[in-house]
Amino acid sequence: MNPETHTIEEMREQTKQILSTVSPEERGIVFEIGGEGGAIRIFKKRIKTKYVFIYQHNEQDFSDEELSVNKTAKYDSFESAFQQINTLYSIYFLYILTVHENYKDYVADELVKKLNNDNISFEDFNNRERFEEILNVKLCFNSTKKMWLKPVENIDKLINEASKFHINTNSNSYLISYPYFINYFENIQTDEIEIENLVIGIHFVYGWMPTILKFKKKENKDIINATKILNSAKRGETLKSEDYQTLMELFNGSLVGTSKLLHFINPEKYAIWDSNVHSYLKKNFHGLKLSYKIGDISNYEKYLNFLTEITNSEEFNKIYLPVNEKIKEKYKYTISNFRAIELLMFSNGKK
Repeated sequence: MNPETHTIEEMREQTKQILSTVSPEERGIVFEIGGEGGAIRIFKKRIKTKYVFIYQHNEQDFSDEELSVNKTAKYDSFESAFQQINTLYSIYFLYILTVHENYKDYVADELVKKLNNDNISFEDFNNRERFEEILNVKLCFNSTKKMWLKPVENIDKLINEASKFHINTNSNSYLISYPYFINYFENIQTDEIEIENLVIGIHFVYGWMPTILKFKKKENKDIINATKILNSAKRGETLKSEDYQTLMELFNGSLVGTSKLLHFINPEKYAIWDSNVHSYLKKNFHGLKLSYKIGDISNYEKYLNFLTEITNSEEFNKIYLPVNEKIKEKYKYTISNFRAIELLMFSNGKK
């Protein structure tokens, strides 16, 4: 071993000994992946009045090829920093060392998405037990659907409430009108939402609201832009946060009204959001980490992801069938998966 390499080895050993006496939390590490000769980390640091997340990728190369890597980047959120790793690597192949408690649910959700997007089988996921230990989660593989699932928090509560579900007579007018609103958008002759359909649709939505509709933006280009977003939703595309913001700014600044219109346009992809659902989730599903603001778009996005987890669960029919059967028996129509869960949450959120 030449003197230079020997010195590097000594420095690495000294650093290792020093770091072994300091916890990841004390060092500000919120995420860490280890490997031969290097690591990928995300640090949380306070700079002046706010926290930032620093992505750091270090790999030491001791050959003559000069392949060492030393990358650092700063982000405003953990999610943005994590996606730097998630887009570059098949994370399920990496050796995970540390995930801060606040971000375990998010990492687990992203891991499940990655496993399913890459069609990773149960046999191919060799690091499963390690991820389960660090993330404190039990990952399941549905051999019928050939997909990975994360157990749904408190799903037994939903199953129990579904078995006791009954129709509130105060909701009669909503439940009677509901299928006609769905059919309106299903039966658009051109299959494209035009300005006329938007105007009619948002006005019957506000028949379900305690306030009168006022278009916040009155320029024709704003309404045209909104119709483009609504057509994306009709085609089953996933809307971005800025799309929700655009619709809200047009429709009274209301996320509730926006969610109802989106649901009538595509009931399988978008769910109704309101204060009762928000209250129910805040009370019973703390892992979602919802904010207290009903108009927070991130709350709605978390809600949709959560509904998808429930519908993918092997026990979903225990929730869906009792609710759908009650609606079908009384009103002679069936409801979507998301509508069944939302009705259950709405009725119990009012209590």
